[in-house]
This record gives sequence, C-alpha cells and structure tokens, in this order.
Amino acid sequence: MGVKDETNYKSFDACHATRHTGSWDSIISGRQVTKCNLDEKTGAKQGHKTFIIHGKKDVDMKETILIDTSEVIKLLNFSLESLRKYKRLGLIRACTKIWDKDLFDKDDILIRKKIIEACKKNSVGFDGIVKYIKAYEMNKNIPFEFDNFKGVKTLLIIEDDESVCEFLKKYLTRSFYANELLIFYATDGKSGIKVAREIPQDLIVLDMVLGVGMDGMAVYKELKNDPRTNQSKFIFISGNFEFKSKKGIFFKKPINMKEFVDKIKELTELKQN
Repeated sequence: MGVKDETNYKSFDACHATRHTGSWDSIISGRQVTKCNLDEKTGAKQGHKTFIIHGKKDVDMKETILIDTSEVIKLLNFSLESLRKYKRLGLIRACTKIWDKDLFDKDDILIRKKIIEACKKNSVGFDGIVKYIKAYEMNKNIPFEFDNFKGVKTLLIIEDDESVCEFLKKYLTRSFYANELLIFYATDGKSGIKVAREIPQDLIVLDMVLGVGMDGMAVYKELKNDPRTNQSKFIFISGNFEFKSKKGIFFKKPINMKEFVDKIKELTELKQN
C-alpha cells in the first residue's frame, strides 16, 4: 500500500480524538521523516493513545513508538514535578510535538529508566544520574553494565580535529569499562567549557591548538579559574609546542597511546580493562 503526502489521522489526545488532514512534513518537525503511515494502539489502563511511526519500505528506519507525558510518568514511576525537573535539566527529552503535546521515544525512555534505576540501586546520587544520562546522550550505543554503577570517573576530550577526537574516543572506549570511565567530547573550546560546567570532569584532555574560537590556553585559563571546573586534572596535547602546568601533564602528537592510557589510569585511579 502506497504512502500519501496527505493522510487522515487522529490527534494525540488522552481524552478524545479529533479528525485532521495534513502533511507529516509540518507535523513531525525536526525528524528525518517526511511521509509516514500512522497506526494507533490503545495504551495503558487510562486509555491513553500510543502512536507508532513506520518509515517507508524503501527507507532504512526503525519503528519508533511515541508515548505522551502520562505514559512517561507511569514508566518512570515519577511525579509530574519530578518529570519537569528532569526535563528542565535536559535528562528527559521529547522527540517531537503534535499540537503542542510532547511526544517521547518509548525505547529511549526505557533506557533512561534503566540508568536511573541502576544509579539508585547502587546508591549513586543525582550527580551520578546526570553523568550517566549525559554520557548516554553522547553515545547511544554505550555498553553499560547496569548491575555495576559505582565509582565512575569522567573524562572530557576537547579536540577540534574530529578524526583525532573520534580516534581517542574509540581507543579509550576499548581500553576501559564503560562503567569505569564515561567519555565526553567537544570539538571547540566554548562547547568544551559548557560540558565541563554541566558535568564535573575528573580529567580533561585538552588540545592546546584549537582552530575555531578560543585556543587551548584560553580554554585552560577559563576552566582553571572557574570553581565549577577547577578541580579537574588535565592532559595537554599538541603537535606544535610543549605546555607545562602543575594541574596536568603534556603529550606531544603523535601520541604514544600505551603511555597515554597508562597516564589516564594513574590520574583517575582506574583499573584498566
């Protein structure tokens, strides 16, 4: 059966449904979906509706189950106020809206639920929840071990060369357990400062020669003088010049990765994989 630009569907409303004809181009804003079939399933005991978006057969797209705020509250066993707090902090995110109603990806919410429950089970405080969820958002395929959420360390890579940044991420991901070292990254100085302020970092790997905006020295001074970030240790990297500081050590590019990993292990007191 073909997919048409214009399709009849019911509005997302837990109380009642209204008929509407329109284009998915204007309804599913911000999603890489232009034409969809829309199925409707009866949800929980309260009678809420759950929409399932199917991509066209010739488009590689997984089935996405969208649920409303009431279903999220039930899945997470949250109060409305708790959900608002998590949304305000960016820990729970709607993936789209239909007629001003937030809709959430059910699979995404279930993963966030596992993270929250694992943190609580292992007596990890709210700061730990923030770290794990932010790490998940940067890497949706991160191999968490939900039974062992303790003693996690954080590392932030600030490197403007995306290929180098990607290499460091992959290498360190293979070198440490996901539950030992959460890896964050930024490809410019301002973004790196923002991440470091939002999530306390045990160790920051900073390229001293950043091509866009702030250079590495300016970033370091900003982080060193900010009480939210001045407890972090540093590894400085550069292929152009050597930089010394009491708060960190220096590696010249190309980096000796064995020594690099050993030094991360030493600075963060982590057991290497």
